[in-house]
Amino acid sequence: MNKKREVGYSDIKLNVYQDNQSVILVSTCNCGMAKSRTIRSRKKLIYDKYINGDFKIMYLPSELMVADIMTKPLIGSAFRSLANAVLGTPKIEMGER
Repeated sequence: MNKKREVGYSDIKLNVYQDNQSVILVSTCNCGMAKSRTIRSRKKLIYDKYINGDFKIMYLPSELMVADIMTKPLIGSAFRSLANAVLGTPKIEMGER
């Protein structure tokens, strides 16, 4: 988060999109207890940065997560939809084979 201040963009808020509502709840709530000290310290760091307003966590359905095309195998219409979004091509409806 300090990099944005170094280049003079301290007033810009980052939007973090997440398709897992449990992750959103755990990240934005100071509740629950992690069993590992490492997990507990990471959770506290994320929570503190969220409370300070360094970023916002927003829900985005899995069908609209463009990053999924780089992280998991997609087939059929899900692949075509996200590939069109990445390439900036118009949506072309194709029948399933």
